[in-house]
Amino acid sequence: MRHAHVAALLMLCLTSLAHGGDGQDPGNQDDQRNLKVFDAKGHYVGPLVGYAQDTVATVIVANHATVVVPLSRTTNANDEFSASQYQWGNEVDSFPSYLSTDCSGPPIIVGATPVRPSLTLRVGAVATVYIAPDSDSSTLTAHSYGPPGASCFTLGSSPSVPPVTPGEGWTPESTYPLTQNYPEPLSVHY
Repeated sequence: MRHAHVAALLMLCLTSLAHGGDGQDPGNQDDQRNLKVFDAKGHYVGPLVGYAQDTVATVIVANHATVVVPLSRTTNANDEFSASQYQWGNEVDSFPSYLSTDCSGPPIIVGATPVRPSLTLRVGAVATVYIAPDSDSSTLTAHSYGPPGASCFTLGSSPSVPPVTPGEGWTPESTYPLTQNYPEPLSVHY
């Protein structure tokens, strides 16, 4: 009888160690420890994730595709950053490229991601996600590039502007209006 109690106690200890539990419901532990992004109306947007070096982002489902969307801190009139408010951000360290010579039309989506490739662009107060089709990339030739809503540079137009070279990418299959569906400012909390 004594061996049965020892065996039962040993099984209980091993079971606890195997599951790493601390007595809390494991289904709720992840929810409580992961930061989440919320829009201006308090609606849940998605989980906060790391993205492209020092940037944070969230993962959303847009037009039936899972995409990663970068965030940036809001700034005031003096270009001071907010400690608690975010906005939809542009893609990091890149100006979009275009098939046209005047930065018109949709941008070219480049780069591999663990989810559907996309490109987020912000023009003024409006942020939009351009979503790649569910297909292999193809060889595309960009003819211009530039920051959204600003100067456009025609590739190969001068020695200081890179030459036209083909590369792998996608033309967008669809767009998703971020600021319309998830109004700013955004907040991050548990």
